[in-house]
Amino acid sequence: MIVTLDNFRTEIADKKRAAQIRRRALSLLHFWTSQDPKLESLVVLCGLPGAGKSTWAKQNDRDSLLVYDACNLTTDFRLAALETAAHLTTHIVFLKTPYDVCVMRNLDRPDAVPSSLMRWMSSALVPPTETEADRVSIVVSSDPVGVKPRST
Repeated sequence: MIVTLDNFRTEIADKKRAAQIRRRALSLLHFWTSQDPKLESLVVLCGLPGAGKSTWAKQNDRDSLLVYDACNLTTDFRLAALETAAHLTTHIVFLKTPYDVCVMRNLDRPDAVPSSLMRWMSSALVPPTETEADRVSIVVSSDPVGVKPRST
């Protein structure tokens, strides 16, 4: 199962609205982690928009796994999600994709994150440490898969 913030990408620029959306996502995480007896693990994805988080989530979707598909740029954001699942095995997957590749992928989206927000998010990103979860993985990607050359 995947809990995602993708549908709200364009609203994240409004900090008040972003906080409301994040609280709603955390409520969903808490609900699913307490209600679904098949769940064994919570995976919290981390990375810039366009890093490949949603692709990773779709490729790794299975019954025993709950994936929180959001940028989760800071330790506080990740810990808030992890705390909803203290009884599960926790895993952070950091999709470490070069900024320019993320920007290219983002530009190809109909609901692209504004470039000023992308720059801010890049500067705000705090990579996870190995003590934040039971397991922390770093997925390095520089492949601009799905990026079409832009016509000028």
